[in-house]
Amino acid sequence: MKRGEFVAPTYLMLANVLEIIYLKPIIKPNLAEELNMIESQTLTVTGMKCGGCETNVTEKLKVIPGVISVSASAKNNEVSIEYNNELTDIATLKTAILNAGFEV
Repeated sequence: MKRGEFVAPTYLMLANVLEIIYLKPIIKPNLAEELNMIESQTLTVTGMKCGGCETNVTEKLKVIPGVISVSASAKNNEVSIEYNNELTDIATLKTAILNAGFEV
């Protein structure tokens, strides 16, 4: 190849550029732990009456990017959430619970 000669980009080159520009990098939980990005919160949630309610809350939270684990207890009126604070925040988590029909 001579200096100044045009080289057609390959699919792989374009894919890498697009990934860098448009996709938010996903940080593995163990690395996030080392970087102090993992937070745990236990929230008091009222309105959960049964296992179906627990499942509803759990499913609404697990789809949020950055949520690592969720444990809901209707008996104790609590939801425990472990999440990456670089990818989500407590306000977003509370909003998801409210949107599921429960009080935080």
